[in-house]
Parts: sequence; C-alpha cells; structure tokens
Amino acid sequence: EVTYKNANYNSYTGDIAIPEVVEINNEKYNVTSIGTNAFYNCKSLTSIIFGESINYIGKTAFYNCDRLKTVDLVESINYIDDCAFQSCDSLLSIIIPSNVTSINYGVFYGCLHLGSVTLSDNITKIGNYAFDGCTGLTSVICWASMPPEMNLTWKPFSLSTYTQATLFVPSECIEKYKQSNWNNFANIQVIEKDIDNITLDKTVAEMTEGETLTLTATVTPEDATDKTVTWTSSDETVATVKDGVVTALKAGKATITAKAGEVSATCEITVNAKVIPATNITLDKTTAELTEGETLTLTATVTPEDATDKTVTWTSSDETVATVKDGVVTALKAGKVTITAKAGEVSATCEITVVPATGIDSITTEEKIASGNVYTINGVKVLQAGEPLDKLSKGLYIINGKKVVVK
Repeated sequence: EVTYKNANYNSYTGDIAIPEVVEINNEKYNVTSIGTNAFYNCKSLTSIIFGESINYIGKTAFYNCDRLKTVDLVESINYIDDCAFQSCDSLLSIIIPSNVTSINYGVFYGCLHLGSVTLSDNITKIGNYAFDGCTGLTSVICWASMPPEMNLTWKPFSLSTYTQATLFVPSECIEKYKQSNWNNFANIQVIEKDIDNITLDKTVAEMTEGETLTLTATVTPEDATDKTVTWTSSDETVATVKDGVVTALKAGKATITAKAGEVSATCEITVNAKVIPATNITLDKTTAELTEGETLTLTATVTPEDATDKTVTWTSSDETVATVKDGVVTALKAGKVTITAKAGEVSATCEITVVPATGIDSITTEEKIASGNVYTINGVKVLQAGEPLDKLSKGLYIINGKKVVVK
C-alpha cells in the first residue's frame, strides 16, 4: 500500500488525479490513502480526482488550498481526518461518501464559499468546528434517519448557518430533527427526492369498443417526494384514460402515457370493433303454397337492428322441388320443401308446398309482356317474367301454372 504524500508542500498546481496504482521499482502498489499535509498549502491546486482505491484522507491533507474548487470524494473513502480541507476558500460544494460515519474536527473549517453540503445516511456525528467558518452555507442535506450527534458548544456550524441555511432531511425523520439540537436551524424542510423510474403493469393491450382496462403505474423510488402520475392518450377518439382507467371508444390504436416527474412509460392499446350478434330472425311467411313455375319473395328481418353482421343465408331442403336465392323462392315441381333463412347462429323457416300446374284459366292473345315465368306444355322454361311475348313462336304456353297463352 502507498500513501500519497508531498514533500514540497506547494508544488502541485491545476487539476490533479490520484492514481489507483503506482509502480515503484517495477512493483505495482495500490494507492490507499492521502497522507498528512500531502497537499498542504497548494494554493494553485484547482481540482482533485481520487482513485477508487483511496480510503483515507489524512490530517490537513488539503489545508489552505484556497483555489481548490472541485473535490469528488469517491465511495471507497471511509475516513477523513481532522482539518483535511480547512481553509479551502474556493470549495463550493461537497458530498460525503456513504462509508464515512463522522465529520471530524475542523474538516471543513473556514471554507468561506462552501454553499452546499450533503451528508450520507451513515453519518452519526458532526465533530467540533467541522463546518465552523463556512459562512456561505445555504444548504445542508442530511440523509441520516437519526439526527447525528453534535455539540453546539463547540460550533459544528457557524451561528450564521442556522439562520441563513436550509436543513433538508428525510420526510419520515423531520420531527426527530426538530426535537433534537438540530432545531437550531430555523428552516428545516423535507428532502425533495426525485423519481428515478416509472413502469406500467402492461405495455400492450387489446380491447373491444366499450370495454375498460385499469393500468397500474409503479413509481420508484418508493419514497420519492412527489409520485403524482399524469395520464394521457395519443388519440382520445379511440381511447380515453383517467387515473389509469382506459375506456375503449372505437376501433383503432392509441398510446397511453403515464408520466411522473421527468420519466414516463407507455402502453400500446389496440381497440377492436364490438361484435353485436344477431339474436333473432323472422320471415314474413312461415307457410306458403306455390304452383309449379311460380315464384315467391320471402322477407327476412334480423334483430337487433345494430347487429354487426346481418347477412342472411338462404337454403332449400330440396332443390328439386324449389330453389331459393336472396329470398326469392322458385317452385319447380310438386312436393314439400323447407326454406331456411340463417343469420349468424339464428334461423327461421318457411314450409313450402308446391302443387302441380293443372287446368287452364284463360286463353288470350292480347298480352305483350309475360306476367310470370313462361313454360312449354312439357314444363320447359322459355321466358322470364317481364320478357316480351313476341319472342315466342306460335303455340301453347303456361304462365304461372294456369294461364295458357295462344300465340
């Protein structure tokens, strides 16, 4: 182990980095401490960077380094001896590593421009004159759950510090500080602990129109000062959100964002259209009689009115007796047949009886347009209803099963 110690007290200038390892006579050694008076009175020293192997800073190690502005105390340091940084007039702020448990005698005595001090949660004692003469102090942050011991008689802080500086402590400990000798501080406040992260219990979700979904946000650390979460939706026509409850409005995509402090988390929502099934279907006729060659149009009614799919499928139980297409039944030959209309999982039927075409109702030569499908006497269809009769050759034809037209 090596102690970093200067024999020429004022020879170091500018920015100094203490190495973790030094080599002496081809042997490598860890640098573990800064010795007594190591940088004593180095008035041109402006910053110091400690290697991660340093655990001890000796007495008056940086005494009267009055241009030293920046000191980054690494976590490996566990002891800072008396007056180590006394009269470092340019030092602006200091953060005490968590392994240090006490601020010893006069460590920062007379650091006139020291404005901010942060004490770790392991600090148990503030020594005599530790921060006396630090007349520029405006902020003292102490993370210790129990107020560190200090003897006010021996001025751990300057008297002016108690009136001009704010003491910040953990929220759960503020009453302890107010009831200890730390109550000399006129202004004691809760430490504003920032939020590190926010997560949601879902990052993607699929919903149906009209559904709701509750998203849960977790903010860390648990003891963050302000854990308020703000919720927003990228498209409120698709989905809205309030206090984490997402309501799906219409088919589409929306991003739900939860924000706390400066951090945020999102959940991608896909909203699908609501499927409203058909619950019933009825036909305007449930029975009917047709003559060979006749047609009949059945009308289907599907409920509810706003069913998603109201498509009706038509089938015949015997297509040699009667066929059906889009509700139009065509009678082909005598017999019985069931016409079924189906929508989704529901259906309705009409029982059709087809009777033979018999007898002649009338004979005419006056018609110009076929009033029904036209068949030969042998039952061969030769014209559709509505077609002109002048397409026919002379002879006898059956219209609607009973009317014989002589052409």
